[in-house]
Amino acid sequence: MFASINHNEKRIWFEYQIKVEKEISEYKVDKFTRVIKEELKFKGLEILGTVEERELAEMIARDVAYMMLELGMDRHEVVERIADTYGMDIEDAKQFFNYAENILFEY
Repeated sequence: MFASINHNEKRIWFEYQIKVEKEISEYKVDKFTRVIKEELKFKGLEILGTVEERELAEMIARDVAYMMLELGMDRHEVVERIADTYGMDIEDAKQFFNYAENILFEY
């Protein structure tokens, strides 16, 4: 997942992952019935690295080209896939899509 911060008038993106641990609890209701409860507990956050905005934009532009030209996906599907793949909100995904669209389809 990616999150951005503004630093010296430019955005820097952090690649991070959320660490969770699965806890399983088992309860016996009666002789024939039991309830199994699974729960994810937050264990921490790990920063994997930083990526400059230009570098991230280039990565996303390659993905946009593949999704639109090879897979035939429409704009809405591509923006949602960017947001999901890179773990960013829809507005940031739209901005990156617009950048990629300008680069790829500029005549």
